[in-house]
Amino acid sequence: MLKRFFKDKSGASLIEILVAIVILGMVIVPLGSSFVLSVRLNARSRALMQEQLAVSNAVEMLMAQGITYDEDNQPLDPTDLGDVTVVVESPVTAEDGVTPLYYPVTVSSLSGGDGPAFSLETTVRAVPLPPDPEEGGGGT
Repeated sequence: MLKRFFKDKSGASLIEILVAIVILGMVIVPLGSSFVLSVRLNARSRALMQEQLAVSNAVEMLMAQGITYDEDNQPLDPTDLGDVTVVVESPVTAEDGVTPLYYPVTVSSLSGGDGPAFSLETTVRAVPLPPDPEEGGGGT
C-alpha cells in the first residue's frame, strides 16, 4: 500500500489545492483582524497615557505653585501648564469669609471628539499675590 502511494506521481488535484487555500484563508483572516485590532488598541492606549501624563504634570505644577489671587481675592489664571484645560472654582475661604484658603480645580486633557479623555479634580492652595516692589513696598 505504501509503495503504491509513493509510486503515484499525479500530485494534488485543483480541488484539493483550492480546499487547502480556503482552509488557510479561514485561519489567516481572524488572525489578521485581531492583529489590526491590537494595533488600534495599542495606539489608543498610548494616546490616553500621554493625556494622563499631561494632566498629571499640570496638577503637580499647580500643587507646587499654588493658585495666586489678587487684592480682590480673585484667582489669577494659571499659565504654562501644557495642553490641558484648568477650571478654577470658587474658593474655600478662611473664617473671615474673604481670604481664600484653597481652590477646587478640575484639570482636563484637550482631546478631540466628544469631551476630555482624562480629567482630574483636586484642591490647590491659595497663594496671595506678592506686593509689587515698584509700588513703594521697599525702603530705599
